[in-house]
Amino acid sequence: MDIYNIINSKAIQKHCREIKHQFNAEELAVLIYRNKTMSIEEKISSYQELIADYPDMEVIERINCKHYDSVKDMIRGEIERIENLVKIFKANEQDVVYSYNYYCSCHNHIIEGKDEYRDIYKTLKEVQELIDKEIEEDEEKEIISFVITKRTVSKPNKYKIKAEYILDENRKLKMVNIYNFEGEWLDISNICLNIPTPFKKRRFISF
Repeated sequence: MDIYNIINSKAIQKHCREIKHQFNAEELAVLIYRNKTMSIEEKISSYQELIADYPDMEVIERINCKHYDSVKDMIRGEIERIENLVKIFKANEQDVVYSYNYYCSCHNHIIEGKDEYRDIYKTLKEVQELIDKEIEEDEEKEIISFVITKRTVSKPNKYKIKAEYILDENRKLKMVNIYNFEGEWLDISNICLNIPTPFKKRRFISF
């Protein structure tokens, strides 16, 4: 695992590589969680590598993060969360509906493509076929990402799972995140990182 490639910002990535900054296991776990281009499978593999290769450590209590004696327990919990949600998301079930939305890049602005609550579908396969058609018809290649939502109908509070996808180099869907928006509270998402950056404060002088 190239730890610097996990960082989303290319500038910070380059700076940390140049100064050979060392991350601890907690920081790497958060960087993996926040990465915007790694697939779900790649994230799980990186988490497992982190558990195997890095020393364990305590996770201190924060305002929105409880205490863990072992950061590896927190990471294992995140792996379990992802795997369980993917299983539910892909399962063929009654009493559920799917919807989707796509996002386009236009003049450096991200534009929402459709109202995801207007059209609903019974199966994930049906949504995936429609998305394939959207991508095929996107001649200007402006579509950059999709969100597919699965939610229960008669038990609306049971779950509402959102899976985030980007398009890979072959314009194929790659799931990069998945969440249950009904009652899910993630400790790992509330840990702030304090890592070195190449950016300097600018001093402004008034005349």
